[in-house]
Amino acid sequence: MPGQAAIAVAFFALCSACLVLSGCGEADKGSAGGDSEGSLTAANTMMRTAKALVAVDAERLKPALRSDVDPAVVERLIAKHTQMSTGYPERPGETVEVENTPESLKRFLSAIQTDFAGPDQSEIILHSATGRELAEYAPDSSAYHFAGGAKTVAQQILNPDTTFYRISYIKPGEERGMSLDLLYWDGQQWSILIKPWRGVLD
Repeated sequence: MPGQAAIAVAFFALCSACLVLSGCGEADKGSAGGDSEGSLTAANTMMRTAKALVAVDAERLKPALRSDVDPAVVERLIAKHTQMSTGYPERPGETVEVENTPESLKRFLSAIQTDFAGPDQSEIILHSATGRELAEYAPDSSAYHFAGGAKTVAQQILNPDTTFYRISYIKPGEERGMSLDLLYWDGQQWSILIKPWRGVLD
């Protein structure tokens, strides 16, 4: 599901405004702020592609989910991710060092910008919230910048103690762009939950 010439995938839309890509995020108003949660870890490496974000096994999903989540929900999430991952490009041999910090996430997202955003959407806005904060979805909180579906997901399956991120690629000087929700550190690398409020919980 690359940039503006994106591979269309019918059942989901992971973008907004300037780009509409199946399965990633929603329209977002850019905000100057961004949270800085996440503890430093030894650097790991990820393939330099959006495909590397997609968790297609239960182990990578575990940090994002409550321990009592119905196994059938996990299976549906894996099936959705597996289907989505086939639409992402692969670039064997190209890797990027990553660690559990917001700065590392922004660097990685900048490195894979062409998989999601246009070349003019060069500014990256980052917001963070724990699963607990997403479940509350307070209007004056960072969680309120996430897509509305994140609240439903948080109330049903998200680990309340895990920090999740929403990023938006925007053109400098503009307020709206292409956004990704529910990025998280899976213990080894960055992962994403792809709109679980569509086709997983419903």
